[in-house]
Amino acid sequence: AVSGTLDETNGGTGNSSYATGDTLYSSAANTLAKLAGNTTTTKKFLGQTGNGSASAAPVWEQPAASDITGLAASATTDTTNASNISSGTLANARTTAASANGASTIVARDASGNFSANTITANVTGSISGSAATLTTARNFQISGGATAANVSFDGSAAVNLNVTAMNASVINTGTIANIYTTASASNGASTIVARDASGNFTAANVSATNFIGTLNGSGANVSTLNASSISTGTLANARTTASSSNGASTIVARDASGNFTGATITATTFSGSGASLTSLNASALASGTAPVARLAASGTPSASTFLRGDSSWTSVPSPNNGTLTLGTSGTGISGSATFSADTASNVTFTVTSNATSSNGALSIVARDASGNFTANNITANGDVTSSSDERLKTDWRAVVDDFVEKLANVKSGVYTRIDTGETQIGASAQSLADVIPEATKVGEDSMMSIAYGQAALVATVELAKYVVELKKEIDLLKAK
Repeated sequence: AVSGTLDETNGGTGNSSYATGDTLYSSAANTLAKLAGNTTTTKKFLGQTGNGSASAAPVWEQPAASDITGLAASATTDTTNASNISSGTLANARTTAASANGASTIVARDASGNFSANTITANVTGSISGSAATLTTARNFQISGGATAANVSFDGSAAVNLNVTAMNASVINTGTIANIYTTASASNGASTIVARDASGNFTAANVSATNFIGTLNGSGANVSTLNASSISTGTLANARTTASSSNGASTIVARDASGNFTGATITATTFSGSGASLTSLNASALASGTAPVARLAASGTPSASTFLRGDSSWTSVPSPNNGTLTLGTSGTGISGSATFSADTASNVTFTVTSNATSSNGALSIVARDASGNFTANNITANGDVTSSSDERLKTDWRAVVDDFVEKLANVKSGVYTRIDTGETQIGASAQSLADVIPEATKVGEDSMMSIAYGQAALVATVELAKYVVELKKEIDLLKAK
């Protein structure tokens, strides 16, 4: 067996690792060396040049023009003859190209696409930046189209002004003429254009219009032919109407400063307020309120001990028949009574007492507590006792505790004697069962615990049935062996 690196004299290479493209070559007598592969993206070839008597180590290199013979001159790479370049792109660095102004240099745009030069002769399209002292040929500025101004010569050496001496307003079709160049004014003036002031107002002698919109201020003495039916908002002052608080024919009723007015005859469905000054009232029309005793037509004398009978006479109240009101009861648990007088001024309150309680008590009425529960010794029902258990009312099902049957077997149960009644009963300990099925136990208001025997028994039966089924499967497997 050979381990490690096997040297050349024993048939090995003397190398322990290689990479893709590595080439072995003899670098000396009985010695092998490793030439790493070409890792560049340029295609290269192995080259080797001896000295006439001995060889040299190989290297990766690109062939030179002198390495290739037998080809036409145009096919060789002659870097001194530019006419041989038929494809590819010559880098700017191999030329005189520059973006700066220089004699006998190729123009090259800079990073922004710009270059500079002294004089450029060409038909120019686009924008030219820079400066020119003057135009070669001076030009005259002329104005036409409704304006009049003297011609001005411009050669670029200085700014010039055009003095407009006249303008035809009929040719103005865009823009806005400033008010200062018109007769516009907010003040009243003959033959002037109306201009609103800073608040949007103006004054005038007479304004004629088909419709007015908004608010009009000032005297309306000369306004005529107003149509009252067109008034849809605002309030018309009483002084502009016939309104008066005094009685007058064909006048509008207006209340005075106290809210009163007078009239001849007033017809209305309902009147409210004091009727002290009213006369000739019909008592049969009274539908509500209370009439004073003095207004009642009856014989006799009204007093605290008389009442008005149906025959319109005041009659004394007969002597009262006092007595005791007693509650008639059957059985136990409810009692109550009260003494009343027929002439008492107020109602008599009849109080009924009950011994109802949610706690267990002899001869007491059963009353549910705030949760609807009550306690008792024995409850006997002739029919079935059921509780709501529809699966549609239930969610979040969970399994009982692990090892349920084993833990159930440890619950304290048997026959016992009740301390409070002395009765002998059979059952289980609520505290012990709470460790296995806490949901089947309850704690009452008196801190005493109880068991929901029906729920506990049903769950225990189902879990025992599951346990028996699994046990039977194990027995059947053992029998089958």
